[in-house]
Amino acid sequence: MVSFISPCASFSRRINCTSSLNPLEHRRVLVTAPAQYAARLLPRLIERHARPIHAPLICTKPLSESLAFDLEEAILRLSEYDIVAFTSRTGIRSFAEKIRTLCETDEQASLMLRASGVRIAALGADGSAVSEYLHVAPDILPPDPSPSGLVDFLALDLELKGSRILCPIPKVVNLPEPPVVPNFLRGLKEAGFRVKSVAAYVTSPLERVKVEVEIEMLQKGHIDAVLVSSQGEANALYSLLSESERSALLEQLNSGQVLLAAHGPYTAAGISEVFGIESIVVSQNWASFQGVVDALETKFAEISVGDGLILPV
Repeated sequence: MVSFISPCASFSRRINCTSSLNPLEHRRVLVTAPAQYAARLLPRLIERHARPIHAPLICTKPLSESLAFDLEEAILRLSEYDIVAFTSRTGIRSFAEKIRTLCETDEQASLMLRASGVRIAALGADGSAVSEYLHVAPDILPPDPSPSGLVDFLALDLELKGSRILCPIPKVVNLPEPPVVPNFLRGLKEAGFRVKSVAAYVTSPLERVKVEVEIEMLQKGHIDAVLVSSQGEANALYSLLSESERSALLEQLNSGQVLLAAHGPYTAAGISEVFGIESIVVSQNWASFQGVVDALETKFAEISVGDGLILPV
């Protein structure tokens, strides 16, 4: 039987509530986001004096030559589409890398995009990735930076109805496919768009041996919170743990001894589906990672024992 030990039991000290310490100070936060997202999330935690521990649970890889054919064909026929809709930063980068293999220079790749007349849609902060990787400005950034928000935003413009939309998406391997992308594609079709989805990259869970140290830290109570940025990461965490480890972790999460934080309500809903729990710290402002950091800070500020806060040493 695996026992996840509370950090309050073995690795904490009591301080007075009037301490000047930030509620996140010294908190060990396990961040499971891929590197391209963690690069923007970790500095925000460090600014609040937390101790982030990065353990990306999802591995993304380029498509094999056989799988890349559909993506290459779609790029070569880009002028047949009205919009390219991206749902992830990795999708933007993978799409850009494939264009560069078909063009000699970045300038030629940009010219190819502009000449096609296609409009680029992205979500929230991923708009910067369009400029960084594709060297063009995004044309469409919905106020709700989620796939469903993009569907709603496009559907509001009656002039776009019937548009041909190319959707570069991940090919999920060795994991249950989260419903976000399938729901996105279905939503576009139901809204009257003509949709073509193509795999742009492969996503799969990381091997357990590569995160064994971090899982052991979680088991031994060295982790105060787990911060998840997608349902895929929750699926990966679930698959990496044994049945007894899952039960022990669920007990810790339900008791509040370890906090589980989600980047936005859609991710929270996915995590709830995977782990069957409702006690999740959720960022209400998910346009950037600052929202989930603020939510986690607020939750830790609420945690008290007697007249003091429990903070790890």
